[in-house]
Amino acid sequence: MWCNGSISVSKTDGAGSIPATPAKHKYEVICYKKLDIVNHTAISDKMYEFVVNQTPILKRKIFWSYVNVHQVFKFIPELKDITDSYSIEVAAIAVIYAPPGFEGAVHIDYAKDTRILWPIKNCEGSYTRFFNIDPKYIERARLENNEPYYKITQDEPYELIEQLELLQPVMFDSSIAHGVYTNPLCQEPRLTFTIRSKESLKHLLV
Repeated sequence: MWCNGSISVSKTDGAGSIPATPAKHKYEVICYKKLDIVNHTAISDKMYEFVVNQTPILKRKIFWSYVNVHQVFKFIPELKDITDSYSIEVAAIAVIYAPPGFEGAVHIDYAKDTRILWPIKNCEGSYTRFFNIDPKYIERARLENNEPYYKITQDEPYELIEQLELLQPVMFDSSIAHGVYTNPLCQEPRLTFTIRSKESLKHLLV
C-alpha cells in the first residue's frame, strides 16, 4: 500500500513534465536537483523488496541503516547502471526509516557532501525541509547506532529555505540543515535511501 492521503500523485515512471533543474531561491544556495531517471519507480519497488526480504530494517525501526552495496547492486543491477551513468563510485548506501507521525530531527549529515536521495515507499505528502541555521547552533552528535551527524541546538521554529516532496530521485546538499516531515495521513513508515559517492558530486547540483 502506498500512502498518499488526499493528495493526487502520478505513479508513472520517469519525471514527466518535471524538469531536472536545480532549486534556487533568495538564499543563493542550491539545496537539491531533481534527476530524470526513467525507471525510478521500478527501482524503488525493487529496493523495497530488498529491504523487506534481505534486511531487518522494518523490524529494527532505526532511522539510519547501511546496506551492503554489492548485495544491492546484485539485486538491482539497474541501479548500478544509473550510478555508472553519473560516473559515481559508490561509497555507501543507507536506508532511512521514518515512522508514522515523524517530524523534524533537523540535522546536517556528518560528511556534509552532495549525495543522491531516492524515494522507496510512502513519500507522497511527506517533505524534506531545508533550513537556514546559524553555525553556533550546530554541534556534533551520534545516532543510536553510533552514526555521527550534526544536531541543531537552536529552538524551533527554524528559518525555512524550501521544502521538497520526494516523488523522484534527487541530488541534494547534505551540508544544509534538513529534516523529515511525514504525511500525517499515512499510517506506515516513510522509506528512502541515500547514495554516497567516494568523490565529490557538488558539480552535479549546478
